[in-house]
Amino acid sequence: MPHNITVCVAVNSSRVVQIGWEDGMRSEFHALMLRDNCFCDECYSAVVGERVKLTNSIPLDISIRSARPENNGIVIHWSDGHVSKYDAEWLRRNAPLPSPRRAAEFSPKAWTAPIARDLPDFTYAELLEDEDALLRFLSSFRDFGISVIRGAPPKDKEVEKFANHLAYVREIIFDRVADIRVSMDAYTQGFTSAALHPHTDCSGYRWPPNVFLFHCLANDVEGGESVYVDGQAIIEQMRGKHPDHLDFLVKTPVVFRLYSKSADTTTLAPAVILDEWENLHILRHANWAVQPVRLPLRDTERYYRAHSALSRLIHDPGNQLIFRARPGDIIAVNNHRVLHGRNSFRAESGSRHFQQVYMEADDLIGRIRILSRKNGISS
Repeated sequence: MPHNITVCVAVNSSRVVQIGWEDGMRSEFHALMLRDNCFCDECYSAVVGERVKLTNSIPLDISIRSARPENNGIVIHWSDGHVSKYDAEWLRRNAPLPSPRRAAEFSPKAWTAPIARDLPDFTYAELLEDEDALLRFLSSFRDFGISVIRGAPPKDKEVEKFANHLAYVREIIFDRVADIRVSMDAYTQGFTSAALHPHTDCSGYRWPPNVFLFHCLANDVEGGESVYVDGQAIIEQMRGKHPDHLDFLVKTPVVFRLYSKSADTTTLAPAVILDEWENLHILRHANWAVQPVRLPLRDTERYYRAHSALSRLIHDPGNQLIFRARPGDIIAVNNHRVLHGRNSFRAESGSRHFQQVYMEADDLIGRIRILSRKNGISS
C-alpha cells in the first residue's frame, strides 16, 4: 500500500522536518540525517546504490530554507544552496523510531517436539527450479532455525552444489566438505559410532559458522537416529524456570576449544549470548569443547548448577525432535540456535555417511530480501 504525504513543514529553527501521512502517522526527520542521505548525483551513486559524499563534509549547522511536498515525496532547499528530493516510500521506511532500539527484522518461532513434527518439508528439485518455493524455504528456515529438504541425489559433494545455489560455503580450517562417518583417526566424537549429545558446532571459533547443511548419503545402520533441539525454546524455558541460572550463563565466559592435529581453535565466551530483543543470538553447547572451568570457587558452583539446568532442558524428550534421516535428505540447521546430535549406532551393521558444509545466515537472509523485492512483497 503506497504511503502518501499530506503535510511537510520545517520546524525547530529549520533543523527538523515534520511530515504528516495520509493514515494519520506523523514523522520527524533531523536535517543532518536527511542531508546525509541526499540522492542527487553529487551525493549518491545510483549505479552502485551507495552514498559517495563524505558525511563529515556536511556542515553541522546545516538548516532548511524550505521544504514542500512534491510528486509523492518532498523537496528540500538547504542553507548551503543544495537541493534534495526524497521519495515518500523511502521516508516512511526510514522514519525515526520512538527509541534507539531498532525494529527486529524477524521474530524467531520457538519449537518443541510436537511443533517440530509439523514443520514443512521441501523437495530438492523445487528449491533448484522454483524461486517461490526457495523463498518459502528460506523464510521457514529463518524463523524456525531448521528445515528438511527431501530427494537430493545422494552423491559426493552434492551438498556443496546446493550451498552454492543458496549462497556460499564458509570455509573453516577443518574441512570444506566434511565426511561425517566412522574414522580410524577421529579428532572429535562425531567421527565415531558413539552417541552424540545435542550440541552446537565449532564453539572454539569467535564467530562459529551459523548454518550447516547436513546431507545423508547412506544410513542403513542399526541406531543412529538424528536428534535436534531448539535453543530458542530452551532459552525461553530457562527464562521462565531458571532466570538466575540464565543470567549467570549470559554473563560468565568460559573457554571453548576444538582442535585436531593440524588445527586449533579456542575462544573465551559465554555459553549463551542474547541479542537486543533478548532472543538467542549464539548458543555454545558442546560437552567436549568446554575446557577446565577456571572460575572463583563460588562461581564454579554457580556455573555447574546453571549448566546442569540448561542441559536438563536440552535432554528433555519433550524438547527433542528425533527422526531417522534417509539417503537424499538435507537438513539445514542454524548452528547458533539449534542443537544437533544422534543416537549411538552399530558401525558393523551397515553404512552411515553424511556430508556437511557450513554457511552464513546473513547470506541466506539477504537472499530472502532479494527474492522478496523481486516478487514485490515485504520481507
